Parts: sequence; structure tokens; C-alpha cells
Amino acid sequence: MCFTFDSYFCEWLDKECIFIEEFSMVPNKWMIKIYKAFTMFNNKVYLFGDYNQCEPVETGSQVHYNYQYSITINHMCSKTKTPRYIESTSRYDTETNDLLKVFFDTGRISTYFEPAGKFNKNICLVNSARIRVNTKCYN
Repeated sequence: MCFTFDSYFCEWLDKECIFIEEFSMVPNKWMIKIYKAFTMFNNKVYLFGDYNQCEPVETGSQVHYNYQYSITINHMCSKTKTPRYIESTSRYDTETNDLLKVFFDTGRISTYFEPAGKFNKNICLVNSARIRVNTKCYN
């Protein structure tokens, strides 16, 4: 049986599993309630999603909670698994995913994006400008 957060926390159901999709977007106040349910009723908690996803849209949620390394989250979900990257079911191809890993790990954009050299073509809004600019480039 599934419930929304509001209905679940109004009734405090015990002996239930709590499944949370896109857990990085769960506001801190709800995460506290989930932890209370876990400690009071020994609920099983399953979190799904990407911890680098969007942060909660909540007043005061400008503080980023790193749920991946949270002691509380690891206590609730002791069997944390990070599945391998499967390109066919993912939002990025392998190359883009690797570039993002470098960015998240180092905070720097990969050297893959170094400035390119000069080009012989230009992008223009109208064809007349394209013809004029390309003619100048070749002369």
C-alpha cells in the first residue's frame, strides 16, 4: 500500500516499509520524521535516486545535506548499494557520465573541453550574414 508523505505521517503507520524515490529532494523536516518512524517502529527504509540530484524546494534548504555520507542515513539504510552504471538505462552516455564524475570529484571541467582551434564556418542568424561571413573567412 502506498501513501503520500502527508497521509503517512498523519497516521504513523507501524510495521511498514518506506520507499523513497529521488531521496535527495526530500526536505530535511521529512527526513527527520522518517528517521523517527525508523527508530520508533523499526520501519524498513529504502532510498532510491541520485544523491547529486536537485536539492529540496523548501525554505531554509539552501544547506546541502550529503545523504551519501550521512551517519543517520547509513544507520537507516545499512545495506547501501551503488549500482554499476548501465548506459542503456541511464540519462547520460558513458562518456558524459565519465566527464561528470571528473567534475564532481575535482570541481574542474575536464580537459576534454579545452578551447577548440579556429573554424572555417560561422553560425549566423540569417543566410545573408552567413554568406557574407563565410566569404570573408575564405579570403
